[in-house]
Amino acid sequence: MNDKATFAKYLGQEEYFSDYEAFFQKEIDANGWESVLTEHLFAHDEHADNLLVRMYAGFLHPIIHLGFGVEFKQPAVIAEALAQAAVHDDWIGKLLLPAEEKANEKKSEKGLFDLIKKIQTNEKIVNAPQWEDGNKVRDGLLVRAPDEMINLASQWQVKAEELEKKTAEIIMAAAFFTGAAQNPPKQIKFDFYYMHCINSSIFFSSFLKQEWLSTSNKIRLLEWKGRLDLA
Repeated sequence: MNDKATFAKYLGQEEYFSDYEAFFQKEIDANGWESVLTEHLFAHDEHADNLLVRMYAGFLHPIIHLGFGVEFKQPAVIAEALAQAAVHDDWIGKLLLPAEEKANEKKSEKGLFDLIKKIQTNEKIVNAPQWEDGNKVRDGLLVRAPDEMINLASQWQVKAEELEKKTAEIIMAAAFFTGAAQNPPKQIKFDFYYMHCINSSIFFSSFLKQEWLSTSNKIRLLEWKGRLDLA
């Protein structure tokens, strides 16, 4: 796994979870978890970008696991989170990476609540997911309305001086759309995926407190979370 080509060869394959976990445990033992996260998630190269994308896959489970590890400074949990990311798919990168590129081209100060309203009134986005889609985002939204979704997602942007405010915004927005996604007079239920949006949001306050993590990477983590929530 020390060879980047070998590392990449087995990405997205669940049966290699233990191999990735053992690799990351050895890396953390040798270099410390902060350095390992910097190299494998925050280096802004092809390898790190690929693994960071996978952190947001699988109902956000990898980044939830990472949040626990970082908040409580548990190297073993962090190794598990990295291994989880490694064996997840990378299809969500079709949203996150183009939206980031578009955001760099055109600045915006729109809030999540404003963008949620825009999504609700965009017929192409609203009608993109179909009942038969195995995954409503992967097989629906990103197939039938990718440009529209990328354009709107790119408009949620974070400035350095707004990090705390925007962190609060993603937490409030997740709670809002999870609680509001009801259909009276049917019984109140909370969407399974939306619950993960809430569960993962609370850890972004912990990410902000990490002195070893650069401001630009704190912004990136938060922007990707907000854009995925919009989708």
